Amino acid sequence: MVSSGINAEYMGTIVKFKEVHIVHKKPVPPSEKAKHSTLQLTSHHSTENTSLSPHRMSFALPHGEMPAVGYGCWKVGRDNAADLIEKVIRLGYRHIDGACDYANEKEVGEGIRRAIEAGVCKREDLFVTSKLWNTFHAREHVEAACQKSLYDLGLDYLDLYLIHFPISLKYVPFDVRYPRNGSMTRQH
Repeated sequence: MVSSGINAEYMGTIVKFKEVHIVHKKPVPPSEKAKHSTLQLTSHHSTENTSLSPHRMSFALPHGEMPAVGYGCWKVGRDNAADLIEKVIRLGYRHIDGACDYANEKEVGEGIRRAIEAGVCKREDLFVTSKLWNTFHAREHVEAACQKSLYDLGLDYLDLYLIHFPISLKYVPFDVRYPRNGSMTRQH
């Protein structure tokens, strides 16, 4: 089901989230790289303010902005992830960087939900990133993996969905890799 606005595929096809379109292209020659990799860093502070808060700076994108500083959720324990994510959003972070392989997306989503319900921010004020794990790189597994992250986070869309590592591993079903009880089992 793609009604939530995502359309995720891999290996040269368009990946669409909300209003942002990313197209996998052939490598850009070094002589052309400067033209294709320019991002503009902007600040949300007035010119009178001399203290530039790093989590209020952003990169201008064609369809919005990406905060320059994000809060990474790797190694954030499930027992305190919801409280911690709500707290960092209250402190001003607007970029939350997570991944299904961190095994805490449900709790991260709970923290996001709490901050939104408390009126700290709106969903569109946040830039949420998740990542496709190595065992789900095959074309037929990408959308299901993205949908699982959306479901676990309790979100309708992601602002950025990355390939976690550029190496593919043998497919492992969700219920083996991410059992219902939440404990992860790794196959060797």
